[in-house]
Amino acid sequence: MQDDSIRSELARRLRLAEVDIADIWARLERDGYVDDVRVGACSVEDLAALAGCVRELGPARTESRADVGADPRARSVLARTELVIDTVNSDPEVERFREEVLGGRLVSSGDIESWIRARCRAEASDAGAMEVTFRLPPGVDLKPVGGGWVFTPPIERLGPQLKVDLNVLAYQAGGVAWRLPVPYGGTLERLRALAARLAESYGWTEAETCTFVLTGQAPGPAMVRATSGELRLHQGEDHGWARRILLDIDPAATEEDVLEAWRRARSYQQLPARQRSLQEKATHLARLRRIYCPELPPDDWEALRRAWNERYPEWRYEPTQASNFRRDVPKAEKRLLNRVDFPPGPGPLRSRG
Repeated sequence: MQDDSIRSELARRLRLAEVDIADIWARLERDGYVDDVRVGACSVEDLAALAGCVRELGPARTESRADVGADPRARSVLARTELVIDTVNSDPEVERFREEVLGGRLVSSGDIESWIRARCRAEASDAGAMEVTFRLPPGVDLKPVGGGWVFTPPIERLGPQLKVDLNVLAYQAGGVAWRLPVPYGGTLERLRALAARLAESYGWTEAETCTFVLTGQAPGPAMVRATSGELRLHQGEDHGWARRILLDIDPAATEEDVLEAWRRARSYQQLPARQRSLQEKATHLARLRRIYCPELPPDDWEALRRAWNERYPEWRYEPTQASNFRRDVPKAEKRLLNRVDFPPGPGPLRSRG
């Protein structure tokens, strides 16, 4: 399918205008799910189910007094949230940032992405977004020269002791949390540091706090915040099976609050395009190099093909299909490593006495 038709059908299924799914589309395309539809590996219906999970896990809606009704617990949570918002609005650093950087005018929620990226481009020429630290190799000296530093003799190559840190700003746009490397020493680093301090003090995420400082739009009251753990990467590959769901729980949360947040987060992790059951052939292909034939060089495709044909004649690869074999084995390995298996749905959540 062409991108225009995929996007139009996705918008139709989500009952949104195409312009309103820009952030969701970018997230799906970035993570490779749009590619699955392009090549026919999954349907637009699968893509819409995943997009629904992305929307569901967006920032919580701020409840109004009409929403909370006569529920004393809901009224208490809303009142506490309103006090927190007023406190953060009155924070001297927040007031100073809004006055000095924003000129006393908040950024509209629809412009936050363009505002941040424009600032990032403007400040990129003054400083980088990366810090590099390393140990001096033996025999190399560091001397101050003309206001800077010079390595004597010059360093031509650094080994694995090199450590790279990115200056990353988290923010929310279109209901999705984003992370962007930003230059050191500028207003965006100032915003990142401010958001980190406030988030630690008030229990919001850094993305929510950054968006609040810029737009004045606070996250709604949430007893439990669920987030997906960091990507688990090895040699450039994402090990999806090693990901975790993180729950940030208010001590006043009920068992039902925790269970509902976990179920929603799990539905997001259980991505329809990626969690299709592996066929038996694909499972065996994934195990061929590392489990069945570890004695063979992993790049000796001809020997591996012969071993496969001997082991599984019913799924034989002819010499004319050698290129298909070289494609199918790594593809099956990657798919198996990125697959996440979940047990059947949970029963009631019970506390331990």
